[in-house]
Amino acid sequence: MKIIITGVTRGLGRALTEEFIRLGHTVIGCG
Repeated sequence: MKIIITGVTRGLGRALTEEFIRLGHTVIGCG
């Protein structure tokens, strides 16, 4: 799955990004 997340530098956005990558998803993040 391809996922777009904003606010990936800290907090919830970062945690979600790390988890989705760990699960094998493609993550596109900004700010």
